Amino acid sequence: MIAAGASNNEQAKAWRVAGLDGVEMLHAQYVRQNFSRHFHRRYALGVVEKGGMRFKYLGREHLAISGQINLCVPAETHDGHAAGGEGWQYRMFYLEPELLRDAASQAADRAMDYPFFNSGVIVDPDLAGNIWALHTALEAGGLGLLEMQARLLALLAALISRHGQDRPRAR
Repeated sequence: MIAAGASNNEQAKAWRVAGLDGVEMLHAQYVRQNFSRHFHRRYALGVVEKGGMRFKYLGREHLAISGQINLCVPAETHDGHAAGGEGWQYRMFYLEPELLRDAASQAADRAMDYPFFNSGVIVDPDLAGNIWALHTALEAGGLGLLEMQARLLALLAALISRHGQDRPRAR
């Protein structure tokens, strides 16, 4: 486990779970944090637990509040900052692209491309609850390898089937 804390109001803990290759996890609380424009080489998928965050992604401004899913696809730039004075707390999965491509292929029972998501915020309370539940269970430990892998695959399949799209063609 890697832990870092900026202050009592700002803290972040990042870690990996043995047996879940290609998955990194983050649990963070930020008040004054201001992420400049950047991108990830992995999918970033999370749920806001408290407060709200604003970010620019895919050329649009987004607001993710408590109970909503926030996500970014690999190589798409975005920024991030608090939506209000209380900041935000969230749980994030950083997922290697192959995990989502493989989940999409297994769900479709044929070879699929990397899924794309046209919005940085998804309002889907059931899926948000599943993201939160899996993240907290993995943080607590005690799940067997098969259960961890099966729950992650089910979560990704639900995300892709409900909210995935084809990547827009380059102009």
